[in-house]
Amino acid sequence: AASDVYKRQSYNAYDGFGFRLRGTHSILENCFVLNATAEAVNLANSDYTKVNHCSVYADNPANPTDYYFIAALGTEHAIIENSYAERAPSLPHGGHGFTLKDVAKYNTIKNCQAKGTSFELNFAGVQHNTMEDCQITGYGTTTSDWHSRLVVFNGANKNTVKNMKIENTWTAVMWLDNDDAEVGDGRNEASGGYDNIFDGLNVNNVNSLLRVGEGQKFNSWARRNTFSNGSFSNFNTVAISYTPAEDILFTNSNFSNGNKLFVEAGGIYEPYLSLIHISEPTR
Repeated sequence: AASDVYKRQSYNAYDGFGFRLRGTHSILENCFVLNATAEAVNLANSDYTKVNHCSVYADNPANPTDYYFIAALGTEHAIIENSYAERAPSLPHGGHGFTLKDVAKYNTIKNCQAKGTSFELNFAGVQHNTMEDCQITGYGTTTSDWHSRLVVFNGANKNTVKNMKIENTWTAVMWLDNDDAEVGDGRNEASGGYDNIFDGLNVNNVNSLLRVGEGQKFNSWARRNTFSNGSFSNFNTVAISYTPAEDILFTNSNFSNGNKLFVEAGGIYEPYLSLIHISEPTR
């Protein structure tokens, strides 16, 4: 266990680290990290590494954990499974619960849970990864509860999310460009991601199922992302679009107890509503 690792009081301090794994074929099991202000578990160019039955918790209100579990810097064929990330309510930083970043490829995150924080795919070099049988649980459906979500940033592509359960949060899935700092050849594209597959998502009690962009960069696109075999219930809106999107498909999916199909940003910006489509068969 790593407890209160460099628990600084400055919100901007990036100085507390739990476990950083480098090299190949490492194993991290049954470990716990509390309040590592920067990174709790980091796989940095760590191919074929396995993280199993590990937990990270953050409740430091002054400088909460930034990255709970992250695989980056060219990590390939790693597995993070049976692990848990929890961010206490009302912390000023939403954190990054389970993150694949930079040039992370062919990795698997399986049977993991994030409470109060996120699952993320970030940069165009993040490809051919799988998130399977995972869960995201939030603290409520108001705008202040945005932290718990599945996010595709900056052009991540050709990834698969399977059988993920998302409940009790502001938005379930988000695609956006956020001008994150580029690392290596990860390629920080002006894109919300493309050619990603979201299969078997189970979403319940959210304000929106999908948000495209955040009203910051209106030239960033999300393209050819597909939802299939999903179950979506108790929501206000299917999709809210701030930036362009095209060839977005929902197929063989169930929708129940919803209010609106689309909401677009509007205002002075070009309308993007006509670029999002829901495809048959859906119910």
